[in-house]
Amino acid sequence: MKWIKVEDRLPEVDVNVIALTSRGKVMVTSMYVPKDCRGNVLGKAEWHGSSTVAASITHWSYIELPKEL
Repeated sequence: MKWIKVEDRLPEVDVNVIALTSRGKVMVTSMYVPKDCRGNVLGKAEWHGSSTVAASITHWSYIELPKEL
């Protein structure tokens, strides 16, 4: 598994990834684009979850499934 620093790049929107926080917490999350009820974009892509946890994400990695199940 290759960890990518969030300062280097972020994952694509709606792609589940493994994220690592500055406190060593590991979670599955994704990026999304906030929109209002009419579908108007309200800002840049951001992490799902609480703003505190999202702000502490330092690295992420694609989820790699086994080639054979």
